[in-house]
Amino acid sequence: MSHELQKFTGHGDEQLPAEIRHAALPALIIRTGEKGAYRFLEFFAAHIRNPNTRAAYYHDVCVFFAWCEKRRVPELSDIRSAHIAGYIEQLMNTHTPPSVKQHLAAGIPAGKLLLGVAFYGRGFAGVRALNNGLNQPYRRYEADHAYAELAERLIDNPDFVRYWDERAKAPYLWNSAARTFITYEDPQSIAIKADYVKSHHLGGIMLWELGQDRDDELLDVIIKSLRR
Repeated sequence: MSHELQKFTGHGDEQLPAEIRHAALPALIIRTGEKGAYRFLEFFAAHIRNPNTRAAYYHDVCVFFAWCEKRRVPELSDIRSAHIAGYIEQLMNTHTPPSVKQHLAAGIPAGKLLLGVAFYGRGFAGVRALNNGLNQPYRRYEADHAYAELAERLIDNPDFVRYWDERAKAPYLWNSAARTFITYEDPQSIAIKADYVKSHHLGGIMLWELGQDRDDELLDVIIKSLRR
């Protein structure tokens, strides 16, 4: 057991890393009791050695738990994959430009920042049939879909209609009969992101992952766009 973890042993919290020593525990963690809170802090103090990484991870996890609280998730054990998928979907739609600007404002050189793009889509089932499924609640997370699968089986499938989310600058598919919504990246959206990288002089693009592409279709867009 790490000697950095003394918060619940009666020796005070002076041995906890400074990044989390005075941070408030999320309510979901507090409700797990002393043992649960100890294990939560143990993960950050004993397993993440870089203090900057530790602070960033701690902050992001606390933001996610606060998001769950607002959606009335009562206990840590009640968090489901659907909650995680919904939170990630929200981040994908709203956080890329603000995150870049925040990092630049913090003094991080633009050349050290990479913009992430996904070679896959995320599907949601039981979506409320309003606004072609965009920004609507859903019953369950349906599946991940590699771009190759989307291009070969779903994008031109008459059961699905492709729409464009102007705010997110990304496409999505909507099956009104099955009430299935799939958000994903395609050549158009990736070209826009590549232009963003160039106009802000960022270091480049990272992606996940090559095996989900179809005949290097998305990869070629990245290469050609960044070389223009």
